[in-house]
Amino acid sequence: MAADSRSWFWALVHGDPRAIIRGIAVFVLLLMLYMAMEIPFIPWARSFGLWPTLAGSWFGRSSTPGRASFVFLELEGHVGRGRRRIEGRAQWCERGVIQDYDLSGAPDNWRGTLFHASTRSTSELPVGLVLSQLRGQWSGDEIQADVLLISNARSVTISEETSSSGSSATKPPVLHYVLQRGGEEQFVAACKGAN
Repeated sequence: MAADSRSWFWALVHGDPRAIIRGIAVFVLLLMLYMAMEIPFIPWARSFGLWPTLAGSWFGRSSTPGRASFVFLELEGHVGRGRRRIEGRAQWCERGVIQDYDLSGAPDNWRGTLFHASTRSTSELPVGLVLSQLRGQWSGDEIQADVLLISNARSVTISEETSSSGSSATKPPVLHYVLQRGGEEQFVAACKGAN
């Protein structure tokens, strides 16, 4: 019995090629099984090439009149502790200045066609408007996204809107983006070209 339990480890240590190949095959099989088991929980992140996914790289331009800005998203899907999560990073460019963010959010439905995410800056931000939250609608190779901007300084003026009660309320700007699958290179080129 001791010789049998030692033989697998012994073969690995002493380089038995068949045992090494079997060990690698078992590891790959277990990894594939784990990933396949995730598909029912996060079909928007895993497909093995069978259908489009929300996970991936996205690039877009603001369709808000009078605002030339660009956004790049790199999204990943995760399952853990009974929760489905969207994580990744974002870059935002306005007036030739690129800001970097981490993204964290979740799908709003099982297929992931509706989702939301919050941002956290990964670099020092210039005074002005910065990304805060993102709400998206995904279909195939396009994302329609509304991005909420907030001020990181008191000196920035945000448009005022009068509510139905007649009082004046500050409303943070929301930009609308149409994103397509695309890389960071496209984003950087568009950002530099717009300045």
